[in-house]
Amino acid sequence: MRDPKSVHDKEWRTGWKSLDTALDQERRFQVVSDIVSPSAPKMIFDLGCGNGYQAETLKK
Repeated sequence: MRDPKSVHDKEWRTGWKSLDTALDQERRFQVVSDIVSPSAPKMIFDLGCGNGYQAETLKK
């Protein structure tokens, strides 16, 4: 059995999730941005789960 961590890491480095546009169609990111953005927080606590797509969406 392959090590789950290595499978996960490879998916984010070279798999479909490594593409900048891979998550563009995931509506959940826009929903979160629509909720958080109006409060214009100076800082966002990113739990580090994923490639940073949500944080990048919030910066826009």
